[in-house]
Amino acid sequence: FLMSSPLEKRTETRKEKKNKRQEIGDKKVEIINVEIISSQNRVYRAGESFCVEISYRRNDASIKEAVLGFNVIRSDGLCCYGTNTFVDKCNNLNFSNKDEGKVFVEIENIMLLQGKYNMDFALSDGISTNYHYIYKAVQFEVSNLYDELGTSRVEHIWKLN
Repeated sequence: FLMSSPLEKRTETRKEKKNKRQEIGDKKVEIINVEIISSQNRVYRAGESFCVEISYRRNDASIKEAVLGFNVIRSDGLCCYGTNTFVDKCNNLNFSNKDEGKVFVEIENIMLLQGKYNMDFALSDGISTNYHYIYKAVQFEVSNLYDELGTSRVEHIWKLN
């Protein structure tokens, strides 16, 4: 009968924490739910598309608008892509008429290579305050037909003489 040492227990706790969904922020504006709605499969091939639905709620009436963003993170921690409504020059979430709603993000023609990925989602003021940031909000996998290397697929054509 062997007991694990306190060091082993701490290591297990760190591993569990590393793989777990985490949240930060003051939740003046809050992400209520995030889910991939276009497929139950969650395994995609390079070039396929999917849709993510984000439900949100404003909890502080003084907040008039918020920036919504996401990151795509490979399972080893590499950030493969990140953007937000400000960077993409589209309308931020405006709370003049309502306190809650839904946003849909169409991920079109995903060109990531084989692996497991997480998507982080965040609501912020666009400058320095995270209202709500959810690490590993949703997960998906990409499988490929080819043994390519790297993080993303580059469309190409070979022309040989």
